Amino acid sequence: MSLVTMSFILGGVLVAIAVLGGGFEVRELKIPSVGQTSRILCFVVGAVFVGLAIFLSIRPLAADGSEKTNTATPPASGKKGEWLTSGQYQEEFEKRAREGFYPDGIEGRCEDGSEQFRAEWRGLPLGEGFQSYHAMTKEFFENKKKENATGYSLGRVNTFKDCSGEDRYQATWLKRN
Repeated sequence: MSLVTMSFILGGVLVAIAVLGGGFEVRELKIPSVGQTSRILCFVVGAVFVGLAIFLSIRPLAADGSEKTNTATPPASGKKGEWLTSGQYQEEFEKRAREGFYPDGIEGRCEDGSEQFRAEWRGLPLGEGFQSYHAMTKEFFENKKKENATGYSLGRVNTFKDCSGEDRYQATWLKRN
């Protein structure tokens, strides 16, 4: 059960106690009658929890009713098709992450003895998070896959042979609320 759902349910129960004054039973849960001070306190705390749930679940919508994402135009450097060294890619990654983008598909290659990377950048939906790695060993990738099994969904995974002939993995996990 998510934090939003728990907050909404708890807030709803507290507001119900405040409005009805207690003295009711829901399945195995008996709510005793409460006095005026307790009712006021239940209402205030319940309203805070309901407000928190609403605040956490609000996602601005685009004009067509779809979920709004970061609509800024990605910077020109690093667009898919432009290959970067690992260091350049990391700099581009950090810059784009600060601007609200995530790498939706990362590719790697060995070209002229140099490992190079490129990515397709997408706006990160509001309220979501991500983890992304490039040039991972198989062992590191498998560990991250296990760690992120709860709470994250694995996006695209790409592999390539690095300049020493070893398999390397690139992947992004999205965290959904």
